[in-house]
Amino acid sequence: MKYLKKLSLILLASVAVLSGCTESNIVSPSSGLVKGDGKPDLEVNKDAPSIGRR
Repeated sequence: MKYLKKLSLILLASVAVLSGCTESNIVSPSSGLVKGDGKPDLEVNKDAPSIGRR
């Protein structure tokens, strides 16, 4: 019974801590200013160094 209480307490504490991490400044900054046109850069850069086999 103590194990179940301890596990419940740990899970509850984890949920409480993680629930505070919901605001994201990546998608919509709080200042309201977005750099560039707001669209993702999907072009491939051929001059970028490759990682892995050479």
